[in-house]
Amino acid sequence: MFSESVNEASTSSTDVHEGRDMAWECAEYDNRKLRRIKCKWCSHIMSGGINRFKNHILQIKGKVKSCPKATPEMMKKINDKKKEKIEKQANRKRIDRIYNEDMSIILEESDDEVVAVESMETKKKKLKMSDVREITKDAEYIHKLRNEVIAKVGIENIIQFISDNGSNFKAAGKALMKEHPTLFWTPCAAHYINLVMKDLSEQIPRIIKSLGRAKSLFSYIYNHGAVLTMFRELTNNSELHRSTNTQFATQYYTLSSLLEYIHDLQVLFVQEKWMKSKYARTSDGHRQMATVSSNEFWENVTFSCQVLGPLVEVVRMADTERKPFMGYVYEVVSRCKERTEENLKRV
Repeated sequence: MFSESVNEASTSSTDVHEGRDMAWECAEYDNRKLRRIKCKWCSHIMSGGINRFKNHILQIKGKVKSCPKATPEMMKKINDKKKEKIEKQANRKRIDRIYNEDMSIILEESDDEVVAVESMETKKKKLKMSDVREITKDAEYIHKLRNEVIAKVGIENIIQFISDNGSNFKAAGKALMKEHPTLFWTPCAAHYINLVMKDLSEQIPRIIKSLGRAKSLFSYIYNHGAVLTMFRELTNNSELHRSTNTQFATQYYTLSSLLEYIHDLQVLFVQEKWMKSKYARTSDGHRQMATVSSNEFWENVTFSCQVLGPLVEVVRMADTERKPFMGYVYEVVSRCKERTEENLKRV
């Protein structure tokens, strides 16, 4: 039963293939299973497939026996089609190479610098760097710096410029697009998501509470060497803290690391070594013990990670060295929005 289905599928696939290639006008199968083809004109039987049969019609010596009855018209048709296919493949490779190794210039900006970057898959070259920390809020000055780079590299070599989402960069971006209609200003995806995380971290009470108590717990453990030693003994010298370049991503990793070591933290504050230490008798020690024993605290930490987690994933993706395609970024951001909205329903 299974072999019959396979044979049927194979036959169907081959019939479609036969109908698609013009070489089948002068060929037919002598034995389909053995892939032996018979020339309708000279009755020569050969194995290999339709591409090898074309060499028979085109009379390419050394490849296969030539067909003595092949017409010039059919030879020209097959040869033209073969050249067209080769040209299409070469063009496809050329397009891929241009897409992946685009030599055009992209302007990247941050609060500290304006940089013109030569965009390639394998290398980046800084063409200009300016210290704008003292005047970063001056949109006119930023606009002036951009025009200097444009004049240097040529407007025809620039496609896009990327900046943070601050009002100064927005104003400069709109002014530049108005002056140079062929350019596009794009806000930084990572900075945009960071602003979203900032708003959520500062406006949702459950996240505010969990972050406040988590920071207090972190500080307590790392500011008391004996307590930190007890924690490391329980976790095979693991660390709680994980810093990143992004403040609000660091807050997420702070909370997620607590969840990772929830059992060890709860054991830490009830074990005999802790109970006999001087720290167990202090008000600060009692406060931290109450934190790790609180179901409400852990529920808020879990909720915070569920809300912030999808956003952190987008930031990590946008900040990688190998930049993802824009369509993929939009898709990930869209899914992130749906997940965040779903999680916020539990507020």
